[in-house]
Amino acid sequence: MTVKARLLTGSIIVGSIVLAVGGCTPNVEDQSTDSDSAQATETQEPIEVDWEQGWESALQRAAVEDKRVLVDFSADWCVWCRRLESTTLRDPKVGRFLQEHVIPIKLDVDGTGRAMAKEQEVVDLPTVAIFDASGRELGRITGYMSPATFLARLEEIVLS
Repeated sequence: MTVKARLLTGSIIVGSIVLAVGGCTPNVEDQSTDSDSAQATETQEPIEVDWEQGWESALQRAAVEDKRVLVDFSADWCVWCRRLESTTLRDPKVGRFLQEHVIPIKLDVDGTGRAMAKEQEVVDLPTVAIFDASGRELGRITGYMSPATFLARLEEIVLS
């Protein structure tokens, strides 16, 4: 077996273990349906989130604009991460709240966000963590949630 084949096999095994242990999960407390999400976005256009490019610049902007920093820890292989991004984070109400109250940043746990995910002990995906402008964690949301459930939890953390 070539080195490349062994590395690929190792990556597949690690990904399988992550999924089996915790990995990419829906939030079991969220009892809403996909139709809730569809109804929310049918009447209004989805909002594109303006993602900040780096942690330090997000903290600086948060301090200047008196906002919180929202970090979306995700991975390309995580189905629930992609669903959170395509439904919940594009919901008009969620999008407006993000624009008004947070500086959002998206970190790939397999890439540029690997060190921070480890430092923050992110074990399940998706994980959305909220920080103040000094970098102190205020709370986190783990797993997929519908727009209404996500927004209620986000408001609890950000507005407290």
